[in-house]
Amino acid sequence: SLNSWEKDFLKMEKKLKEDYMDLFDPLGSANVDPFMPAKLRIFEANRVDIESNGSTDSLRKEGVYKLSSRINHSCSPNGSAEWRAEAPVKIEVRADPELHWCPAGQLGEETAATG
Repeated sequence: SLNSWEKDFLKMEKKLKEDYMDLFDPLGSANVDPFMPAKLRIFEANRVDIESNGSTDSLRKEGVYKLSSRINHSCSPNGSAEWRAEAPVKIEVRADPELHWCPAGQLGEETAATG
């Protein structure tokens, strides 16, 4: 029997499936089971917790977002990824030169956040 995430994956449009499979796959990294299906490795590596914003629902909600999955981690970030109460399943990503020690606003500079 298929897990719910596998059923959801099968329902996705072809382009969304391709975009998902293009996300980071940790195969070959330390502590990664090489026999784990690629779709699950990608989910594990790119997922984020979706805040419930006061919901009493006890189920854990997680998702994979194409663009926010591309944000790198940094201990000296120049951006942030935040949830907004008015749109609980959308992530707002902001580049913020005030957060980073480098000169601000360089066009093409990679955005990195903590978390």
